[in-house]
Amino acid sequence: MDSLKVPPIPGSGSVPPIAMPDTSNLVRTLRLLLLLVLVSTQAEALCTPTAERLCLLDGRFSVSVEATSHLGHHRGRAIATSDRWGAFHFFQAGNYELIVKMIDGRQHNGTFWVFYGPLTTLDFDLRVEDHVLGQEKIYRQRGGQPESRFDTSAFFDPLPASGERASSVLEMETPPDRVASSSTAGPCLPSPTTLCLLEGRVEVRLIWRGIDGVAPEAPVAARALSDSSGLFWFFHPANPEVVIKMVDGRAANRALWTFSTALTSLPYDLVLRDTLSGQTRRYRHASFAADTLVDTLTFVESVPVPPAPEILEPAADGVVLSAFDLRFEVGPMALSDPSHPHYCTDFEIWTAPSPPAPPRQVWSAPCQTDQGRYLATLQDGTWQGVFAGYRSLRFDTTYRVRARYRDATGHAGDWADRHFTVDDQLHRRPFKLARSGPAADWLDESGRPLRHPAGGGVVLRLETEGTLLGHWDLLGAEGSRFSPGLELAHPAPLRLVLHNDGSQPVELPASVVVFDHVPLGMETDRLFLPALTLAADESRFLWPAHNGSTFYGSAGSSTPQLEVLAQYLPNPWRPRVAGYETERVADGLLLPVQLAFPRDPDPTDDRLLYVAELQGTIWIIRRDGSRELFAEELLNFDPRSDFPGGGEVGMAGMALDPVSGDLFVAMAHAVDLSSGIFSARIVRLGVDPSGRHDGTKTTVFDSSPETLGTVHQIGDLNFGPEGHLFAHLGDGGYSATSYDLGSYLGKILRMDPTGAPDPDNPFYDPADGIDARDFVYAYGFRNPFAGDWSERLGKLVIAENGPSVDRLAVVDEAAAYGWDADQDGVGTDQDIAERAVHLWGPPPHAPAGLAFVQPSAFGGSGFPEAAWHQGFVTEYGRGLVPGGNVNGKRISSFRFTEEGSLVAAPEPWVEYVGDGRATLVALAAGPDGLYFAEFFVDDPTEPNPVARASRLWRLVAETTP
Repeated sequence: MDSLKVPPIPGSGSVPPIAMPDTSNLVRTLRLLLLLVLVSTQAEALCTPTAERLCLLDGRFSVSVEATSHLGHHRGRAIATSDRWGAFHFFQAGNYELIVKMIDGRQHNGTFWVFYGPLTTLDFDLRVEDHVLGQEKIYRQRGGQPESRFDTSAFFDPLPASGERASSVLEMETPPDRVASSSTAGPCLPSPTTLCLLEGRVEVRLIWRGIDGVAPEAPVAARALSDSSGLFWFFHPANPEVVIKMVDGRAANRALWTFSTALTSLPYDLVLRDTLSGQTRRYRHASFAADTLVDTLTFVESVPVPPAPEILEPAADGVVLSAFDLRFEVGPMALSDPSHPHYCTDFEIWTAPSPPAPPRQVWSAPCQTDQGRYLATLQDGTWQGVFAGYRSLRFDTTYRVRARYRDATGHAGDWADRHFTVDDQLHRRPFKLARSGPAADWLDESGRPLRHPAGGGVVLRLETEGTLLGHWDLLGAEGSRFSPGLELAHPAPLRLVLHNDGSQPVELPASVVVFDHVPLGMETDRLFLPALTLAADESRFLWPAHNGSTFYGSAGSSTPQLEVLAQYLPNPWRPRVAGYETERVADGLLLPVQLAFPRDPDPTDDRLLYVAELQGTIWIIRRDGSRELFAEELLNFDPRSDFPGGGEVGMAGMALDPVSGDLFVAMAHAVDLSSGIFSARIVRLGVDPSGRHDGTKTTVFDSSPETLGTVHQIGDLNFGPEGHLFAHLGDGGYSATSYDLGSYLGKILRMDPTGAPDPDNPFYDPADGIDARDFVYAYGFRNPFAGDWSERLGKLVIAENGPSVDRLAVVDEAAAYGWDADQDGVGTDQDIAERAVHLWGPPPHAPAGLAFVQPSAFGGSGFPEAAWHQGFVTEYGRGLVPGGNVNGKRISSFRFTEEGSLVAAPEPWVEYVGDGRATLVALAAGPDGLYFAEFFVDDPTEPNPVARASRLWRLVAETTP
């Protein structure tokens, strides 16, 4: 028969005339046989849609894609749209990055056709499978060059049988009405032929002249896919011909970007209009062009951009930070244009370039609007690429943090960066015996010689560098004393070997090896062994660390292995001053922040103290160590969040009124939790004669309408010797408030227990009404979190957290303390040095609790008179850091002369020597010692360091028998 003439197929390229001869009887027979086979299996073979697979043309074809970037491989996520076309995204839902269309062209050339158009420069493999014929085709994009593909001979199919007509979307319909195109500034008005993308910023139309190219210019039908993408069709809504995606790239190059891909061979013009400026762009697509339009300079904005920020933390290039708890801070943005104020800050961590390895992004915290808009912690961001799932940085890598501002119109400024390294903070060292090992005992947890275990005998050997120093043999009824007596050539790491000599398994309880004296160069005289089950003739190997904890080793290792913890220290708080010891008082606490003792309690009263927890609960601790709930749910928001980060917000200060016996607590009060906006509040909780809460709850102070962010909030509360309540308020993340006497922030406030300002305050003036100025006692503070009254000085002494240094200061009435004195929004370490009697850091030590041992507080708390008038401060250091911490996890002591000068720099009195994450905040002088509470759980085996398992301790003076 004559050849069938067909016009160019929309969306396929020009199809040449196809000769369709008469089909022979043999071919008909083969087709019929094939049809019978396929029909019998087709029902089971059809495609099933998934999150990563499109099913097209009644499920006959499945389509999937895998892309490759510098971060690795990415399976495309399917965006199902219709039976004939769909899309994929790789990173963000709704971001069309690859369009795929299939047409049943069998009535024209016996073939199914495949069309795809990339809207990405990524390399990818596109896989199309025919579930009827069992065929597969893979289309590849390489080299970052997007290119459309029209494959009109993709899958040849001898079906359908005679008389069947393949379904098609090629029937032509009447094109939409022709309308004129505009090119002036003005709003975008969506219509059947107009897309309004990027929240109406860009108007998009497709112009063409019909199949023959001679019709008048006219826009064609449009369909929006999302706010950033849409498509155009010529003849049928189910047959997309052109897809466009707009990207707001102003954060990278201050321009709007265009990506467009053709699924047609017909010529057209793509016309874009910037509705703000009136600028237009016209992109011409020629016939049969197989390409993707990528223009990253479509509309360039010439507006002021934010400057590069000043990075305040890390304080300088090359500083050593904690791998577990990182905090980044930039200074406030200088405004070059008031119409473009600062909105948020982007933070990122990258590995530093180390050829041939390229830099890789580790972590990002985009557009931080919380915490004053200038801060970020690890918990505020997400780990990227191969670092996904990390919780801390690796120790063997140099990093750079970079930050940039974004203004309220979405513009991003230039990046500023700073290099840093990290310290594992563990500082583990092997336990070594010196030239002559001391005598030792092997004891159980109660301090008695270890007994013969049931079912067998156990030998404990002590070895150094393969040399047996001696052993204990528990085959007898009593533990035997071990006396090495060997002369070693030099101090050597000690290894412990436990062996079951019996024929039955034995259960060995937790135990301790105690030496007669501390080995030379070590910090402990005892080694802690775990409870173990030893099979018959089994040996276990332990390596002790310098602090006395032990780690599991292997039989073949001759060098210390200090990675897998076997037994941690039951008491990690080690006094550094002779004549004192630490004792555990209670446990079961959750993030304790303040302690308060009843004054002159009734002798029959078994209350010991009150403990305030960050998340809004207060406990009574009895003298036997038991807990009783005093009050809970004191916050108006759920405080459970990432820590550090949003979880740091909650209850902070607590003080007991010496007159009424009521408790006063300071806390953050959520004004707009979604935006991280709070006010500072002080609440009075009534206490009945038994010491329990009487049910009354009165707000005596609230900073509203003045608000603050999630940092530098209200801190300590103290009652002065005349019964006035002193409240410590940080700057709330807005340093310029500290010198503004009309603001509560950055101040020490003085009021009476009703919440009224003291008329003797230096700036009190009721003539114009009561406001913040009337409460101010001293000003110019950043975050004066901790404080206590010194009986010797008759003044309040505070410990304050600064950017890279912290200060100890004596508070004088009406005095200014320097923080951001010029109110330009940029405070510095030099500001913190103002009126300081001592500076910690850099790096900062984060002082969090302060207390004096003095006669007015329980007659000196049982300390010898020589220790009276000592001030003590807890150094929080870096939170959530396991093991030791060079700039925290300790209680340090200082002393003033009677004239008010500092005798010497604070020195450690109690230091953390364990392997867990505990650190310190709460501190108070009690009737029989200096009390302190662990912040975070110390148990290294507890997966949640923010759990109800922290402990209360006290430092006591040893008594002489």
